[in-house]
Amino acid sequence: MTELFLLLNQLSGALPAGLWMALSMIGNGWAAFALIFPLILFMPRGFYAVVIATPLAGAASHLIKNANDALRPIATLNPSEFIVLDEGLRRNAMPSGHTITAFAVAAAVFFLLNAQQRRRHYWLFLVAGLAGFARIAVGVHWVEDVLVGAIVGLVSGWAAAAIARFIPEPALSPASWWLRVLSVWGVFCFYSLLTESLDFDANRPIQMLLALTTLMTLVVFWKRSLRL
Repeated sequence: MTELFLLLNQLSGALPAGLWMALSMIGNGWAAFALIFPLILFMPRGFYAVVIATPLAGAASHLIKNANDALRPIATLNPSEFIVLDEGLRRNAMPSGHTITAFAVAAAVFFLLNAQQRRRHYWLFLVAGLAGFARIAVGVHWVEDVLVGAIVGLVSGWAAAAIARFIPEPALSPASWWLRVLSVWGVFCFYSLLTESLDFDANRPIQMLLALTTLMTLVVFWKRSLRL
């Protein structure tokens, strides 16, 4: 797998590093939440599914990482052999947490759709796959880390979608106290996007855009909620 990692990592160099850093951010928890937060307005059951998938995926990631404590590429290879954009990450390689998050979100939404809708939304897994590949491109994960992360994320998302189907209709209304409480995470997300660097400093402009999206979603949600 080392040879495949080196091959894919080197091939990724044909595209700008900024692209891979941006795609990698999709798997960051706060960025992923900001991207799916508008679902609270348009697909509340999908929003619930993602919220359920996140702790499931996180627990699985934590257990696997602690069980093997695998070293990352920078800890075993000569930095001159490959492209690496974050030399500070050296341990807890298996699985890729970013990949787990990206696939868990994609699967949670996808498996709530009906058969006809699913045919138009396979792009969700394409985006998740690009987020996973970006972790190879920036040199912080092995190929097997990403593959295992994708599997764990898919299973977590599928399970969350199955659970979300049982959420009663009243809980889907903007006036629901469940949604109101969960919307508070939008405030934390907004603050984190403004004050933290998600993976790479180069992602700051994207963070600001996501922060604006999060704030607008919060405003629209609470206007609807209070009106009801």
